[in-house]
Order: sequence, then C-alpha cells, then structure tokens
Amino acid sequence: MGAQMNPALTKEEWAAKEFRPSYWGVVALGETELSVRCPDNREIFVGEDRAKLAAFCLDGQEFGFTREMIRCLRDLGHYNQSPEDRDLAYSAIENLEALLPLEE
Repeated sequence: MGAQMNPALTKEEWAAKEFRPSYWGVVALGETELSVRCPDNREIFVGEDRAKLAAFCLDGQEFGFTREMIRCLRDLGHYNQSPEDRDLAYSAIENLEALLPLEE
C-alpha cells in the first residue's frame, strides 16, 4: 500500500469550520455555503455547490481518487481480485478517511 495519509484538517479547523493558510482562506457559511478568498481578499467562490468545488480541489492531488481506485473499491472482496488491486482499494479508503473529521 501507499504512504499513510495524514488528516487534511485538525480537530480545531474542523470545529471552527475554517481554514486560513497565509495566502487564501476558506470559511463555511452555515451548513451549505462556503466562501473562498484569494490572497488579495477577493472572494473567488461563494455558494452551495461545494461538491463541484471539492471535485476541482481533489483533481490531480495525491489524496484524490482515480477511476482505477473506484473500480478496485467496487471489486473489493471479489474472489479473483489481485493483491495489487486490493492495495489500491485500501489506498482509496485511506485517502477518503484523511478527508473526514477526526474521530474523538
């Protein structure tokens, strides 16, 4: 399997629903809206279409997902799944877990 993924956000960042690196900011506005600001403080995204924003953010990232990973996940537990495909499925699970809030 690949390298262990670290959680994307800390417990504090999840609790605040806010992440502000030095050059941009993301703030959850209620349950559905999200605000993203660039370095000059212009708001570059605000809205409820968080799934589209998430898809763009995950594309090409080491913690993202590929069609091959999804195929391996769907085949997980199948009697003729190769060890390599099983490892790829487990990598996808680890990547997904790294994006979730930390457990208490």
